[in-house]
Parts: sequence; C-alpha cells; structure tokens
Amino acid sequence: MERSAPHRFVVTVRWPAGHRFLGSTTGRGSDPQLVAETLRQAGMLVAHVGYHVTYGHALAINSLTYEVDEELIRPDARPSEITVEVVCREVRMRAGVLRGVRMHMALRRGAEAVGVGQVTASCVSRTVQARLRGAARLSDDPSLPRLGDPVQPALVGRDRPRDVLLSAGSAPGTWVLRAERDHPVLYDHPLDHVSAMAAMEAMRQAAQLTLGLSATICQQVSVTFLRYIEHDEPCLVTPVEVRGAGADRAAVTVRMDQRSRELVRGLFVLEEEHVLEPWMGAAAHREEPGLPPGEKVLCREGR
Repeated sequence: MERSAPHRFVVTVRWPAGHRFLGSTTGRGSDPQLVAETLRQAGMLVAHVGYHVTYGHALAINSLTYEVDEELIRPDARPSEITVEVVCREVRMRAGVLRGVRMHMALRRGAEAVGVGQVTASCVSRTVQARLRGAARLSDDPSLPRLGDPVQPALVGRDRPRDVLLSAGSAPGTWVLRAERDHPVLYDHPLDHVSAMAAMEAMRQAAQLTLGLSATICQQVSVTFLRYIEHDEPCLVTPVEVRGAGADRAAVTVRMDQRSRELVRGLFVLEEEHVLEPWMGAAAHREEPGLPPGEKVLCREGR
C-alpha cells in the first residue's frame, strides 16, 4: 500500500484466475462479490496501516456499496492485478485514534476502470465492543445451535451445499440464515458475530431465489449494517421489494431480522446470465498454485 496524500492511498490487489467460492458458476469469470471482498480488505488495510488502528480496536463496517462493469472483471487464465485508489473522507479522530471514516474506492485493471465502491466504518476499543456485545459467543463454540438444511445449491447459483446460506423458513418468501461457521472464505477466523460477507451473500441468494433465476450476475449492491447478527438466534432473510422483475435487470431489496429487529438491509441489482462453455470447467474452482484451499488474501502492502 502507498500513501499518495494525507487521506489518499493506493492498494494493490491480486485477483486469482479462479476461486472456489468467488468464482462465477455461470462461466463469466469472477463473481462481482469478489469486488465486495476487495473493498472490505482494502478498507481494513487502510485503517490499520494508514490510520494506525491497532488490533486492540474493533473496526465495524456500517455500509458497503459497489457498482462494477461485469464485462471488465472477467479474467483470463492468469491472475489479475487490480489497483484500488482509496480517498478517505469524513475522517473522525479522537485522541489520535480513528473513530469513523468514509472510504471512496475506484478499481482499475491497468488503464481500465473496473468498478467503484464505498465503505463506511466505525472503530471502538475491544473493551467497549465487549460491553456492547454482552455474552456473544464465538463462531467455533460447539454449543451453538445446529444449522438448518440448505436449499438446493443450484437455486442460488452454487454447486456445493456448504456454500448455501439459506434454509427454508416457516413462511413463504422468507428464509433462515445458515452461515457455515467454519467456512474457509466467509470465516477466515472465528468471530463473535455473523460476518459481513456471509450476510451479503445470504441476501444475494435470497434475491436470486425470489426472482426464480438459475443464474444471475450482481453488478450493483448497496448494504447497510445496522446491528451485529448473532450466531445463537435464528436470523430471517426476507426480500421486501422487487422492481423490474421480468426485465433484463431487477432490483431486489432484502432485509435480515433477528429478535424482531431489522439488522441489515441491502439492495441487489441482478441480471440473468447463461452458462458459458468451456471457459470455466475445472478452472472455475481452481486455486492459485501455492495457495491453500479457500485462499482469500487479496490485498498486500507495497507494490
């Protein structure tokens, strides 16, 4: 990572040619959710290195949005190097410690603009976070409730049951979150709450189920995280509004509720896609040589 101005940074990202979870099952190359993970990691890197947020503090994502040119995120057989230009605004500091920030990000592959995004985040000490969270249990706690059975993977654009984040709910049009807490991508370390990426993927899957499409590409997303999602209580995932159904693009608003409170709300703009041959094949889930299965480290310091 390089600092080009007091609140401007350049982060280098390496996207793998194929990824077992963030690779599209439609044959289009990378899933745009790879952009969301890139924004998340770039934001964490800027906070920790650029603003010296120590690991004694917790950085929480309050919102994440992105819009991507799907044609331009298709990689070839080689990994892609992406440059993320980060401009930080509304930077709030207290006693020399970052308290809040809004990060605007532009993603480029060479001279081409791939997409844009924005992350807002807040920072509190671990002591304050523990006081706010109460008796929250880590994701690897063996006493946590058993997850429900997944819906059919093909219905949500997945081909492995463990990548399905929804189980059937008690009411039509509502599903129950089932985040695999040892998932190598969604949980790269134990958390005392459901990860932001797991929440976003669950909402995307609910949007696809609502539209009844076998394959979709999600080019535009806007998610607001209002509260933490806990592991020990059922969390309902419910699409509440659909605009443009039956057209080339449809926008689905999805909410997540726990203990009768709305925790997360997201807007997902989806387009129907058709499986292409034979680009992906075995390469669809091929990992970059030398990296362990489920590798998700994208950003690195330096260039």
